Amino acid sequence: MTSEAQVLTPGGGPDPVVEEEARIYVASQWKLTWWRFKKHRVAYFSGIVVVLIYLVAAFAEFLAPFPTDAYNAQYTYAPPQRLHLFQRTDAGLRFSPYVNGFTVEVDPVALRRTFVVDPEVRYEVGFFVEGFSYKVLGLVEANRHLIGPKNPDDPMYLLGADRLGRDMFSRLIAGTRISMSIGLVGVFLSFILGILLGGISGLYGGVVDNFIQRVIEFLRSIPTIPLWLGWPRPCRPRGRRCASTSASPSSCRWSAGPDWHVSCAAASSPCARKTSSWRPGWTARDSNASSGATWCRHSPATSSPR
Repeated sequence: MTSEAQVLTPGGGPDPVVEEEARIYVASQWKLTWWRFKKHRVAYFSGIVVVLIYLVAAFAEFLAPFPTDAYNAQYTYAPPQRLHLFQRTDAGLRFSPYVNGFTVEVDPVALRRTFVVDPEVRYEVGFFVEGFSYKVLGLVEANRHLIGPKNPDDPMYLLGADRLGRDMFSRLIAGTRISMSIGLVGVFLSFILGILLGGISGLYGGVVDNFIQRVIEFLRSIPTIPLWLGWPRPCRPRGRRCASTSASPSSCRWSAGPDWHVSCAAASSPCARKTSSWRPGWTARDSNASSGATWCRHSPATSSPR
């Protein structure tokens, strides 16, 4: 027959301090970690934010009103449209989300398009509306979206549009997948390499262990910020294109050849002037009056175009 000793307070009840210590003593490691995590309010709040961001990445198509590759040339660099939740009617305020349309005006001085809000044009916005088709988590076919215009052809740019007229809000939501997956892939690769190299180092020891440890110390000593700043330079593609702003559309293309040549649709176009005047070492040759093309050659002795 066994009996358990219990520490009592002067009032006759159990001592709460002793009970707390006993509860901690028998708790598992996971439970101890969870208790410690809940006491840290900043970490607790940050964990909730991270979970929400991963949910956005998992259900990006449902949250995005438009496909990431959908574009409209009429709304290039369109400013954000304000989302109005209520409309004023004869009966008072009524919950009916909408965004106002745009009218395009051309600045006579700068010759630049400007978007002006047209309060007379309203595009109805709804929740759980039908839109482009997608697969939820790659499994279930669906076409419902959290928010979007009731007419899929109506423009709605809550965060504006980019240079091709693509919705920045939809692309921002889709970009969370890349941003959040990079961290997971990096941790996974570090975990696998750590187990592999650590196992080899511990198994063989001696020269192998010293070699692996010195290589790791060398890699960790490299400053990361200059490394990431200089990394895009060698990875940038050599071929380039630039668009002309002249009345007749024209373009030029840099080709990664031994002479680095460029073809322009018109010798007087800004693209041609850029290659021949702004870039040192560029010389024009083989002008063809019939086709209006000018070929320029870059001297290998000078720096390549940036």
